[in-house]
Amino acid sequence: MWRRPIILWPLLALPFCYLMALGVLGQLGADPAKELVHSTGEYALWLLMLVILASPLQMFVRRRELMQIRRPLGVAVFVYLVLHLTLYIVTYLGLSVDALVEDLVERPYIIVGSLAFLLAVPMVVTSNNASVRQLGRAWGRLHKAIYPMVILACTHIIWQVKFDYGQAVLYSTFFIAMLLLRVPQIKAKLINR
Repeated sequence: MWRRPIILWPLLALPFCYLMALGVLGQLGADPAKELVHSTGEYALWLLMLVILASPLQMFVRRRELMQIRRPLGVAVFVYLVLHLTLYIVTYLGLSVDALVEDLVERPYIIVGSLAFLLAVPMVVTSNNASVRQLGRAWGRLHKAIYPMVILACTHIIWQVKFDYGQAVLYSTFFIAMLLLRVPQIKAKLINR
């Protein structure tokens, strides 16, 4: 039976280590806080893309190992989301509740981003074998929250962009394509080719 290689966790930590190295070397640009917040959010998105990609890819290559790496990838998504949110609250808001309320009123993309984060919390809390056994089929239904989470993440990206929508469209197109591959009729046609 295949086991997740021990190297997976250090690999998932590499983007964070890279950011820390840039920080130590003073290479985070003119606005280091913005770079840190943006980068941790982007790393979370890239990892979320890998989580979403695992199932359709497994459908084509028929390797169960792909499904086994979804859990560590999902936990890593959550870790980068926590970093993203923490850096935003500390560096942008200075831990001010008033500033947070003001941002929530003036910037709706903060609300949808927060909702995406809240959907991730029960998924990460139940990302263990004991929860799978205890919850049974309800575990699978709970983890389907990844789909609205993805929609909220795409909305978060699109709404925060001011000029260049290229990256936002790229992420959103990828996520929509991955979601469409889960439609039973589309999935059946692709598998039966």
